[in-house]
Amino acid sequence: MSVSVPALIAFSASEYAIYVESATAQIVLGVVISSIVSPILAVGNSNIHIECIKFNPIKQKKCLRIFISKILSTFLLSCL
Repeated sequence: MSVSVPALIAFSASEYAIYVESATAQIVLGVVISSIVSPILAVGNSNIHIECIKFNPIKQKKCLRIFISKILSTFLLSCL
């Protein structure tokens, strides 16, 4: 929906037609970045990272695996 807005504006006001490509590219970049950053922030606010603070290498590896799997699963679910 958001990607089509520049084309709709250019359709109603032809003087903005020259900006359609760059505006669409900027919106797409914003959508892609937010779809990657949002899951990271959502998982980052959970309590899973507290175990990583402790200096136990076994817990750190386990925590990192859980953290990465949560990021990937949240990212994949946000793409649906």
